[in-house]
Amino acid sequence: MCRRKRRNPNRIREARRRSGVSTLKIASALGICRDTVYRWERGETLLSSSVLLNLGYIFGVTCDWLVCRSDDPYKTVDGVDIRSVESNLDIGI
Repeated sequence: MCRRKRRNPNRIREARRRSGVSTLKIASALGICRDTVYRWERGETLLSSSVLLNLGYIFGVTCDWLVCRSDDPYKTVDGVDIRSVESNLDIGI
């Protein structure tokens, strides 16, 4: 279950730490500054849908899980597990 803190209704920091990817690598991959990633992690800045999709690809989890709408980070869609899709992506991280 997602623990919603006062102002942080997302799991971006948790996903980043699980994947072992630094904020600098995330920022570089998305063409943004590292402070923006920190603000997302603290829930200070809203994410666009395209950024949310990219983060899902980078971390290998669903967007619903990132924003606490699901407790399953690898939810299947039409019988396809996101982990199998993740292995076919080349995201450069």
